[in-house]
Amino acid sequence: MAERLAAADRAAKREPAYALVERAFYLAFLFFALILMHLAAGLFHALIRRDGVFDAMGPTLTHDEVAPADWQKAPGPVRSR
Repeated sequence: MAERLAAADRAAKREPAYALVERAFYLAFLFFALILMHLAAGLFHALIRRDGVFDAMGPTLTHDEVAPADWQKAPGPVRSR
């Protein structure tokens, strides 16, 4: 009987820590699912809709681009704005 009480006492001491780890696991899982959904939405715009949203998320600058004020002075090809 004393062994059962000791085991129950040990379980009661572990319970708050277990609950914290369990909550952290679910929050991590939800955060990971949110990242996957965001990635899927980006790929959906890039591969299926092809509406330019994916390109607008991360514009890449090249050496051919110049500031809007300098477009008349720049030699070579310049992207129109």
